Order: sequence, then C-alpha cells, then structure tokens
Amino acid sequence: MTYKHSLIKIGGMSRQHASSDPFRAIADPNRRAMLDLLSTGERPVKELARSFRMTQPGLSQHLRVLREAGLVACRRRGREQVYRIRGANLKPVANWIAQYERFWTRKLRALDSEAAAAACGVEPTSTRQTYRGKKTNAATITAETHHVARPNRR
Repeated sequence: MTYKHSLIKIGGMSRQHASSDPFRAIADPNRRAMLDLLSTGERPVKELARSFRMTQPGLSQHLRVLREAGLVACRRRGREQVYRIRGANLKPVANWIAQYERFWTRKLRALDSEAAAAACGVEPTSTRQTYRGKKTNAATITAETHHVARPNRR
C-alpha cells in the first residue's frame, strides 16, 4: 500500500466515512478549541484565525473536518464565511461519555461508602458480597477484573 493510498484508507475505513466521524473530528485539540469558541456563538473565519497560531490553510483544513463531521455549519455573510456549532451532532459523543460518567459515579459512591464504613469501624458491605462464588471485597474484584497486581497478605 502506498502512502497516497494509506491516506484514502484510514484503518480500513474509507476517507469519507472516517471524516464524518465526530470522534475523529474532536480527537484534535485545535478542533476541540474551535468548538469551544463556537459554543458561545457564530464567528467569522478571520476571528477564529486570530485565536489560533496557525496558517489560514491550516485553519481551513480543521474547519473542513468539523464541517464534514457535521459538527459545524458555515454560511456566507457578505464577503466572509461565518461558522456556528451544530451541537446536536455531538450527541453520539455525549452518549458515549455518559456511559463512563455513570460507571465512575457508581464506583465513587461505592468507594465513599467503604471509606465511611471504615472510618466508623464497620465492616464494609462489599466484603459480604460474593464474586465468582467467593467472599470478597471491592479491591479483589477490581484486581481480578482488571488484572491488577495486588500485594500478598500474610
């Protein structure tokens, strides 16, 4: 596969499909910063260019990626192009992040409960639960499910 061909095929995905992926579009910190600026309202390209240390062609490439992913829209206002965010197209990203937010919220609540129980001298409830048929605690479950090395207790 030649270099030119590898630009067209990204990870087995066609360039058109890859460029319409909002996850790929927000992978670059410059594009995330552009979305942050646009979240406060419409901005002309020249105003966006003043906010970033990059050439006009570089800025245009980033805006094209965001446009192809459907994250920004462009309209003409006289002689200038004005960009605005299309937040609804960030919904897949927000849904994906929400999964991890729920996961960590549950984990942190459990940790808080364990810490409160330990501070009061009460046996944490997680040690009374079973995991794969054995009595265990949260540290054992985490170590076994994430293959974390635990120190031996003697």
